[in-house]
Amino acid sequence: MGLRRITVGVAAVLAGVGGLAAVPAVAGAAGPTTSLTGVTMTAVATHPGTYQLSFTVHQTFGTPALLAVAVPGATFPTDPTTIDITCTPSCAKAPSPSASVWRSTGTVQPTQSGASSIVLNLFASTAFTGSFAPGETLSMNLHLTTPPAAKGDVPVSVAVESAPGAVVAAGSGHLTVAATTTPTLATATVAPTVTPDVVGYPAAGWKVSVSGLHQDGTRTDLVTVYAPGATFPTSGYAVATCVYGTTTEQACPTVTVSVTPGTTGLPGTAAVLKVTTGNLATSGRDPVTGFTVAVPGVANATGAAAGSLPVVVGSSGTATAAPGTATLDQLRATGTATVTLGGPPTVALTSTTIPNFPANVVVGQSATFGVTLANTTDFTWPDNGATVAFALTGLPGLTPGQVGLVCTTEGTPSAKWTFSFTAGASGLTSNPVTVPLTSKATLRADCTLSAAANAPLGALTVTATLTDTTTTPALVLSTATSQLAVTPVPTTGYTLGASDGGIFTYGTAQFFGSMGGKPLNQPVVGMTTTPDGKGYWLVASDGGIFSFGDAKFFGSMGGKPLNKPIVGMAATADGNGYWLVASDGGIFSFGDAAFHGSAGSLTLRAPIVGMTANRDGNGYWLVASDGGIFTYGNATFFGSTGSLRLKAPMVGMAATPDGNGYWLVAADGGIFTFGDATFSGSAGALTLNKPVVGMLATSDGGGYWLVASDGGVFTYGDAQFYGSAGALPLVKPVVGMA
Repeated sequence: MGLRRITVGVAAVLAGVGGLAAVPAVAGAAGPTTSLTGVTMTAVATHPGTYQLSFTVHQTFGTPALLAVAVPGATFPTDPTTIDITCTPSCAKAPSPSASVWRSTGTVQPTQSGASSIVLNLFASTAFTGSFAPGETLSMNLHLTTPPAAKGDVPVSVAVESAPGAVVAAGSGHLTVAATTTPTLATATVAPTVTPDVVGYPAAGWKVSVSGLHQDGTRTDLVTVYAPGATFPTSGYAVATCVYGTTTEQACPTVTVSVTPGTTGLPGTAAVLKVTTGNLATSGRDPVTGFTVAVPGVANATGAAAGSLPVVVGSSGTATAAPGTATLDQLRATGTATVTLGGPPTVALTSTTIPNFPANVVVGQSATFGVTLANTTDFTWPDNGATVAFALTGLPGLTPGQVGLVCTTEGTPSAKWTFSFTAGASGLTSNPVTVPLTSKATLRADCTLSAAANAPLGALTVTATLTDTTTTPALVLSTATSQLAVTPVPTTGYTLGASDGGIFTYGTAQFFGSMGGKPLNQPVVGMTTTPDGKGYWLVASDGGIFSFGDAKFFGSMGGKPLNKPIVGMAATADGNGYWLVASDGGIFSFGDAAFHGSAGSLTLRAPIVGMTANRDGNGYWLVASDGGIFTYGNATFFGSTGSLRLKAPMVGMAATPDGNGYWLVAADGGIFTFGDATFSGSAGALTLNKPVVGMLATSDGGGYWLVASDGGVFTYGDAQFYGSAGALPLVKPVVGMA
């Protein structure tokens, strides 16, 4: 089999065939000196829209020569075309680089209505000086933009001219047009490979090689490479090698690479790598049968597991369709390569010294947890190229001032990461802190999360986010989430206060001093402790305040005229303020205790006997001796006994930890619950030595203590008994507990 390479400009072709009539090269000629026999035109199964034309010549002819082909009702491409022609058994003086194929340039005959014919320039004077010999068979692939509309046998006319109107040989045959003209899917398959076969993020160097391509020279092929679950970079690709025919070349002038971010139609991918293999009509080269592309990286943010890397080969402009979704004319071949997509650097809420995430953080205290940044890739991020930030969600009412977070890296030297929070629609978010990500290295840090004494109680979700800031937009590499409970200070003891200022402590409650044995202007009527339990205040009926331990003095009503005596007090959650309440409902606030309103100007049916504050300090409840409830600030009304007939008057109250309920206690030990306050029992049916004067709820709201004026203590629910003053000879009666 011989081969010749013919390259002729389009202008020369048009000049040589300008006078062709409707039947190529036949009109106006004296007739061919010999015929072309065995003319057939059949569809090429592996190339939709492509048809193979074959015929045998019976006379020697050389340059110049024009080949005119006409298929009535068909449409040839309108752009210049490069055609590969095979000659059997041989063609004289076949030029390099191949010994079996040569090329001819051609154009659609411009005078033919419907563009149903094409004219090829078989020889170029500078490229071929030989001739075709009798008995040789020529075959070539021609592309039809549209096949004939008619079905069955369609005539095909072929003529060879030495010059316009000078027919050397002519012949005719037929093209069988099937009833269904949809081309079949290419039976050829491409064979992709990936090196290395483990592709991590950002994978500073890997290659995709594709072989087994078949190009007919009439199309610009797009070879699409994508990885489900991965995102390809938008630039930085290079074509490493190309295979033209069977020859591997380092220079690849006809192969280019581009990336289409956000391409749709490909499952689980956000970018498509498209390799354009070029149009052979303008390249003058053998078909591209393979290539290798160097890929700068792949962002595998979703952490896809090992899987296949699909490769799709399609005609020009159509290769962005996924296998099974494109038309048969669009997909010409597919292939897959097995590849493992390695995950990006990760963040986890654990460390060497703190392997487990804490179950809770107590208000007014702190809890510790670990953070681990693991980079299994071979890439070291540049300075300021990666950050860690935190989000705190799920706890309504949490404010930036109620939390703090500081992390210190393990090892030497250590670094400190300080986070501050801002409020958002779904919770609190921190500032991002720059962190180092070194190739195949792990960085661990120990973090301290603090909660203010007035922080709301409940479940808090902590989310750490590791972000790559070298990309635009920044890419989230990994997140880690865990949950802890914000809980109150556990109640493992209690303090009783007597009207002479005497103090009695039980359990873990500590004694920090008292007014017992000291002269008072007026008797003590109430008390409360600091948030950490390391101090307490006493209040007298004239508004005098006595502070002990870490309880600070912020002011008092002592020595000031009052309309009615003080009957109780409550402290703010951070211990930096307190409220006093008088029997007429008047409220007096000190320190950071905010005034939210009072009942001082109301006409009350019964006097106020006590108060309790919401944990966040933004509201409080007052209770009257008839069980009437008065709410201020964000304190919610859940019910009262104001309309009930009581056996004994109310003497105190306590709120649940979340502020969504409260208990009322009567002098006979009766308990009344509202909201989410749970009834755990009462002393209402007991014969008491002395009346009940106050109550205290456990930190989790699962129980409560009652105290009588003789110092007797009654426990209910999960409240533990730590002792009482019931058997002691008291100088003055007990008036409250905390």
